[in-house]
Amino acid sequence: MAQNLPTIALLATGGTIAGSGTSASSGSYKSGELGIKELLKAIPSLNKIARIQGEQISNIGSQDMNEEVWFKLAKRTQELLDDSRIQGVVITHGTDTLEESAYFLNLVLRSTKPVVLVGAMRNAASLSADGALNLYNALSVAIDEKSANKGVLVV
Repeated sequence: MAQNLPTIALLATGGTIAGSGTSASSGSYKSGELGIKELLKAIPSLNKIARIQGEQISNIGSQDMNEEVWFKLAKRTQELLDDSRIQGVVITHGTDTLEESAYFLNLVLRSTKPVVLVGAMRNAASLSADGALNLYNALSVAIDEKSANKGVLVV
């Protein structure tokens, strides 16, 4: 069955979705603490809906997003979109500048394949962490044929 699953590139940039706190009940945390490998390991159900090719682009809070990271992200995303083995790209991102990154990528990327940005409001250590489900939903959007030709999407 795994060979029939779509292949999705997952690019990580940091943010709350990759954040880690000191306790489940504390609102205090640091963005971009978890790398792509830790994120994937923490959500094994992702491998049931897609083959995932994960890469770390950066690991910063999105308030620190800048042109250098945007250009690196855009270049790598376009390379992946040009790869016939990749059905779509999901990008984890902090919510402070997620919409600016989505807009920039929508302007510069050239592909009919889905590109989906996803973030979280609560870090992975929180009692009500939302990153895992958000990432699962973003992958679900990226593998859906109806997501093609829609530009850059945000989940």
